Amino acid sequence: MKGKSALGTEDRPFFVPLFYMFVGITGFLALVISEPPDMPMFLFNSFFFLAIAAFGVHCLGIPRKIVELFLLLDYFA
Repeated sequence: MKGKSALGTEDRPFFVPLFYMFVGITGFLALVISEPPDMPMFLFNSFFFLAIAAFGVHCLGIPRKIVELFLLLDYFA
């Protein structure tokens, strides 16, 4: 892919994944801090916000860098 990097692409700047992470983490924390509602809805909403945060982490390329680090450590072991 042209312009592909670990921190974003030409059509998606660096701050977009950070925004996803911010929205996901703050939404999850707001759910945890607020009064506990009925459990099924709480689980659905918490999964939703954590999925948004995980998408931001994925867009930053962090999982790929972790896998590369483990492969490098396995190479030298």
